[in-house]
Amino acid sequence: SEETGGMWEERFSDAHKAARDSEKEVAELRRELSTEQGEKREAERALREARETGEESQARLKTVGGQLTAQKTYSAKVEEEMRHKQELLAACGAKEQSLQDQVLQRTEGEARLRGALER
Repeated sequence: SEETGGMWEERFSDAHKAARDSEKEVAELRRELSTEQGEKREAERALREARETGEESQARLKTVGGQLTAQKTYSAKVEEEMRHKQELLAACGAKEQSLQDQVLQRTEGEARLRGALER
């Protein structure tokens, strides 16, 4: 009976040790799970921040794109105005040359008339 009692104590001791080992494993698994959950939350937060930054960048890009389009439109309008003014300037230059030619012809004509009258 003493042998039987010792055998039960040994089995109880082994079972008790196995239970403690199991509790330690469970505690370790809980720590690992907690660490994993913390890392997951951190990764989700980083993903949210990246998504928000991406959305802000897209919004800024759209704004810059709109500004660029407006700038191109304005630039095209200014170029068109410059071409029109150059055409007007060229037309004024041609008119001025025509008037100078007419003045020269009249001056030469008057000189010929005076020369003819003086003879």
